[in-house]
Amino acid sequence: MDLNEDPQDVVVSPPSSKADEAALELMKQLITLASGVLALGAAFIDRLPKSSVYLLILLFGSWTALASSIFFGLKTISAIVKSRIDSDDEWSRGKGRQFARFSQGGFLLGISLFATFAFISLISAKKEEGITISISSDDARVIEFIKTLNGSPKQSAPQIAPASSPSPTK
Repeated sequence: MDLNEDPQDVVVSPPSSKADEAALELMKQLITLASGVLALGAAFIDRLPKSSVYLLILLFGSWTALASSIFFGLKTISAIVKSRIDSDDEWSRGKGRQFARFSQGGFLLGISLFATFAFISLISAKKEEGITISISSDDARVIEFIKTLNGSPKQSAPQIAPASSPSPTK
């Protein structure tokens, strides 16, 4: 402080604790992760397999929980900043703490619901795909297999000539 300055002109910055810094970083990370999951889910919604109503409700619940996590994370950051301006640590005892808990709970619930939705969607997509087998009738292995099914491997099955283009006649 300069001796010529008036003590009332000196701006004292509010004290910040390591807990405030850690809480701010946690809230920023939760907001970033929740926003990322929401954005990815919305970007790839058209590529998901057709889902039942229950799966869509699960997805909607996930998005709602993640959106509430973002909202309460922003409210927590606001409470921390206000607490720093007022030079107190009231945010950690009042509504700021409740907002932080809601943000964390919403994030955990949203991620859990989204992971459940993704897992069930993948399983149901595999069941619907099924297995498709195509067999060519002129394959020698198929002819041998048909012979063994008929029970008489010594009898010859009629030979199937591969289709050929008609040759010009003279």
